[in-house]
Amino acid sequence: MGSKKENWKAPKTTFKKSYSREFEASPFYDFKNDVVIAPGASWVITVASQKPEAQKYLPLTNLRLVNSSAQLVAMFPNEDSEGMPFPSGAIVTFDNKTIPALRTLKITNMGAGDVNVNEIMATFWRESVQYNQAFSKVHKAFFKALRVGGV
Repeated sequence: MGSKKENWKAPKTTFKKSYSREFEASPFYDFKNDVVIAPGASWVITVASQKPEAQKYLPLTNLRLVNSSAQLVAMFPNEDSEGMPFPSGAIVTFDNKTIPALRTLKITNMGAGDVNVNEIMATFWRESVQYNQAFSKVHKAFFKALRVGGV
């Protein structure tokens, strides 16, 4: 045995580690309409069920939409009630500042004619991000706004 003083151990010192978490970039997930979209009808893309390998990257942050049909279509990110018109012959790319988290996409034909097979193409992906960088950018922007605003 020994005395209490001999058995006493100093508490282990722990240091708080900086929070750093990195998410890897995803592959590109392409979708083409495999059915004819009649006037007023919709085509819904559910990334998780149509591409099960994409589940580990959800929510996705970027979308490129190509409308090669002759019809005006409207896109509804995450099947929201508010859509965005998307004219014929247009190519538009959205990022996480425009649409923060994508899981589904609904495309509705607003034109008078049909949208034929393979005339709408949607490509989803996620960029890599490291959270300590993202938080430092927000921190700098916040304090820059305070200096400029004079608050």
